[in-house]
Amino acid sequence: MKPKKRCVHCGRSFFLKRNPQQIYCSQESCQIIRRNTWRKNKLQQDNDYRCNQINACRHWRKRHPDYWRQYRANHPAYTLHNQRRTADRKRANSQLNRQSTEFANSDALTSVISIQSGTYALIPQVANSDALLVEIKLLSRSY
Repeated sequence: MKPKKRCVHCGRSFFLKRNPQQIYCSQESCQIIRRNTWRKNKLQQDNDYRCNQINACRHWRKRHPDYWRQYRANHPAYTLHNQRRTADRKRANSQLNRQSTEFANSDALTSVISIQSGTYALIPQVANSDALLVEIKLLSRSY
């Protein structure tokens, strides 16, 4: 009898078929998660793989220059959602820029800025990028 394991994604039991290190079941959603996790780790750890992926994307974009224009034309809900997110980012950046100085030195944080300790979401300006969660701990006001 083949040994059973629990899928780390969905939690269902499955029989091992070939690989004793298998941790995901064969459901399509679990396999998508498995492939995405593998790819994310590979991009972080393997410089050659990352460079190859960047080059492949660059060549694909050269061969399909109108892809995003056509996609936006065929997906108006996506376009509207993206426009709203862009406007929110611009609004947040303009508020931040009004409060900060141009130079990164000890005077960059003025008394006008009131930063509180807490967890903040950093949202990149690039489309389809994940937000980063950062924790800021205020050491002292005079620092």
